[in-house]
Amino acid sequence: MNSVKILKKNINIFKDCVNLEKEDIILAAFPKVGSSWLRLLFCNYLSMSELNGELIDWNKLDKIMPHFSKGELSKKWDYKVIPRIIKVHRDYFYFLFRERKAILQVRDPRDVMVSYFNFRKALKKGAYKHKLSDFIRDQHFGLPAFFRHFNSWKPHLNIIIKYETLLKNTNFEFTRLLKELNIPIKHDIIKDVCSRSSFKNMREIEKENGFTSKGKFKKEFYFMRRGMSNQYKNEFNKEDLNYYYKLKKLYNFNLY
Repeated sequence: MNSVKILKKNINIFKDCVNLEKEDIILAAFPKVGSSWLRLLFCNYLSMSELNGELIDWNKLDKIMPHFSKGELSKKWDYKVIPRIIKVHRDYFYFLFRERKAILQVRDPRDVMVSYFNFRKALKKGAYKHKLSDFIRDQHFGLPAFFRHFNSWKPHLNIIIKYETLLKNTNFEFTRLLKELNIPIKHDIIKDVCSRSSFKNMREIEKENGFTSKGKFKKEFYFMRRGMSNQYKNEFNKEDLNYYYKLKKLYNFNLY
């Protein structure tokens, strides 16, 4: 990353720090745990409640639902049905995120590695050039980074939501999440919200409308790649699995 990009990123982080509100809800998520799908559920819930059911594609999602560190938090939140929910990829930092509700979305770290590896490999510039086994051992992208992120947030959470549980019973889990966040539940639209946000539907919308930053990726790349669990079983070798279990024990990680 060149000096101009670093300066721009730091300016955006500073702007977002200044514009964080106490009412904001933090959605903490390591890359590729499914946080875009969860944001999509919230955004479709908002759309069907306040925007007359307007179509939410990936570009619309990123315009409405902010991502910390992109300088987007100065924009006024004009919606009533849900508070502002801010996606955060970075580790927990007390002076930024204290005294705010926080959701941590998690996914089997082995599946996260497969998805993140394919994501980084598909970049036009700075694509990852090595094998999956190297990727999962990478201190910046791999399993060590995942476990550090999880442990940094763990003591400060209100809610943990597992990707696999949400995938298995989306209607129930999303309703439960709304309840735990004290967001008014409109039972009559939950089914349609989940249908609009389904993998199949969003894959079709992506084919039609693309996704944010599509130009940064190779032509054949889809942001909605598979949306499955247990992908790692066809990708991890024995040494990779042993490495996962070693780190799992080291970081006292018991969710998977």
